[in-house]
Amino acid sequence: DSDITANGSGDVEMLAGADIQMADISEVDAGSGNILLDAAVDVELSRLITTGNEVEIVAGNEIIDNGDSGGVDIEAPNADVFMQATSGIGDFDTGSADDDAIETEIASLEAYNTGTGDIAIDETDGIDLTEVDADDGGVTVNAGGQINAYDVSAGNGGQINLTSTGAGIAAGMLST
Repeated sequence: DSDITANGSGDVEMLAGADIQMADISEVDAGSGNILLDAAVDVELSRLITTGNEVEIVAGNEIIDNGDSGGVDIEAPNADVFMQATSGIGDFDTGSADDDAIETEIASLEAYNTGTGDIAIDETDGIDLTEVDADDGGVTVNAGGQINAYDVSAGNGGQINLTSTGAGIAAGMLST
């Protein structure tokens, strides 16, 4: 239940030989700095906050929403967000409050799931999907604004589900 706050524009980097586990109500606030989370196993997100330009999250296994108290998992409205995992990024299937889509308020997303598993994102407003690839799974993105899907792919029978409740969807390359 601890928070990490960086004053000014200092970057926050968390590197772990195992898991990075954030309790449901904990947060990392980097001010205007960038955020890097890199774990050998899982990254369990609660709340990342920055007005900076970059957020990078890398997990050797999966990136998990670890609770919904306090706001979206990634509040970085100016940021280009990069996520990489091997066993899934978020999840829309379980219905559990502790294991669902990664909630975001970000500018753009580049995400790769290189193994079996889905990518599930729930964006507050509009989002640019610069490149989102699930090698052996599906991609689901719900957004409250415009979705610009430049390059989205789902492999091995996975589906692509894009839903905008705002300004619509502009699709570039979509492949399954």
